[in-house]
Amino acid sequence: MASNDEEENNRQPPWSQLLPELVSMICHQLSPMDVPRFRAVCKHWNSCAFPVYPADSTPILISNTISDSGLIRCYSPYLNKMFIVRTPLRAPESRIFSAAANGWIILRRPDKTVMFGSLLDGSAFETTESKYDDGYFWTSNEEGTGHPEQCGVFGIFATSTYNAKVQSWNGERWKYFGDSSDDDDSSDDSNANSDSDYDSDSDSGSGMGSDLDSDPNSNSESDTDNDKEDDAEEEEENMELRLELEEKKVEEEEMEDEEDNVVSEVRGFTMSYCSPVLHKGLWYCLEEGGSLGVYDPKRINWSVLRKPASFGPEFPHKNCYLVESSQELLAVLTGRNGTPIHVLKLKEKEMIWERMDSLGSRAIFTGTLASLSMAKPPKAMANKVYLPKFYGRPQIIPAKLTASGGRLFFVPEQKEMQHPSSNNSVHNFMRDHDTCGHKDGAWCYDLELDSGVDKEISGCKNMLQYIWVHLGLASP
Repeated sequence: MASNDEEENNRQPPWSQLLPELVSMICHQLSPMDVPRFRAVCKHWNSCAFPVYPADSTPILISNTISDSGLIRCYSPYLNKMFIVRTPLRAPESRIFSAAANGWIILRRPDKTVMFGSLLDGSAFETTESKYDDGYFWTSNEEGTGHPEQCGVFGIFATSTYNAKVQSWNGERWKYFGDSSDDDDSSDDSNANSDSDYDSDSDSGSGMGSDLDSDPNSNSESDTDNDKEDDAEEEEENMELRLELEEKKVEEEEMEDEEDNVVSEVRGFTMSYCSPVLHKGLWYCLEEGGSLGVYDPKRINWSVLRKPASFGPEFPHKNCYLVESSQELLAVLTGRNGTPIHVLKLKEKEMIWERMDSLGSRAIFTGTLASLSMAKPPKAMANKVYLPKFYGRPQIIPAKLTASGGRLFFVPEQKEMQHPSSNNSVHNFMRDHDTCGHKDGAWCYDLELDSGVDKEISGCKNMLQYIWVHLGLASP
C-alpha cells in the first residue's frame, strides 16, 4: 500500500511546476512580509509572484502635496523607482513638512492648523488653530510611537538676535514665545511652586526638630531615640541640600558659559532654508553664514551664539542645511550648481565648524526643507550625501502603502509594471518633468571619491516640490 502511495506521489508534478495562475493566487493570499521568501523558493515562483518593495529601508522623497484624488508621489533613491501611491487621506491645499512612524505624515493646513494624517487608512488628527503661519520654519519632534497625539510640533520665525517668534504643539495645546502683545501661555511656574513647597517643607521640618529638642517633658530614653531620629533626618536633609546646591552651582556655571557665548548686540539673523534641529534638548537654527540660534524650551529663551561666527572663507557655498547625526550637529554646504559639497561638524567644546573627510557608514539626505541622516543605510549608500535629484527615467509604479509585520511596503496595484514609454499617463508625467540623461539612478555625492570635485549635474532632474521623510519604524 505504501509503495502505491509513493508511486502516486512520484507521478504528481513538483511544486516548482505549479500552474502560474495557481502560484499567483497563492501569492496574493500572503502578507507582504512573506512575499520575498515566497519568491525565493524557485525561479518559477519568482516569475509568477508579484513584487513588493520596502518603503521603510531608507528615507524617501515625497511630494509635498496630495492630489485631490488622493495620489502622492514617493521616490526611493535606494530602489530608483517612483511610486504613485493612492491613499484615502484627503488634505486639500495642505503641505507636508514632516513624517512620523507607521506611515503618518504631518501637514500644514491653510487654516493655521497642523494635520497628522495616515497614508495607510486615511485617519487624521488636526490641532486647534495656531496664531501665526507665514514665515515660519516647521519641524516635528517624533517619538517613534506612531500616535500623533504624542507627537510634538515646533515652529520658529527668527529675524534677529533678540527677535524670534516660537510656537509649539505639545500634543494638547499651542504654546507661544516671543511676542509680548500676545497672551503668552508658555510660562510655567510649576517648578517654582515645587521649589517653594520644598523650601517650606524643609523649614517646617527644621522647626519640628527644634520643638522636639526643646521638649522638657520627654523622658530620657525618648529624648535619646528622638535625638537619633532627628539627627538622621537632619543629616539626610543636609545631604539633599548639599546636592541641591551642587546641582545649582553646576547649572549656574553652565549658564555663565552659555551667556559668554551669546551675542549681546542686536544683529540680523537670516535662517537658512532648513528646518530647526532638536539636539540635546535644544532647538538649533542655522543662519546662512554659519552662526547658530538656539531656543531652550525649558527656559523659554531664544539666543544667538557668538561662536561659531561663520563657516569660514574656505567654504564658499550657496545653500546650507543643518542635520543631527549620531549625537552630532552637522552642516551640509552645497555650491551654486550643487557641488562641491562640504560636510562640517560642530566641535562643541571649541564651538567651531570642522570639515569632515568621511561619514563612515552614515548617509545624509539633504537639499530640502527637512534633512535626515541614517546611521546604517544599505552598504551601497554609505558615506554619501543625497540631494533631491535623479538621472534617467525611473520606473513608475502605481502602488499602495501597506503595513505588514511591523514594516511598510509599496505593493503594486497591478502585476505587470509598464515602462514609461508604453504608458501614456506616465510618459506625460516624465515629459512634463523634463527627465532626461544617459545615467539612471539617484544623484549622490561620495564624500571621499568626489571630494572637492564639481560633480556633473547636467541631465539630472531637480525634485523641487519634494521633501525627505522616513516613513518607517527604522530610526534614521
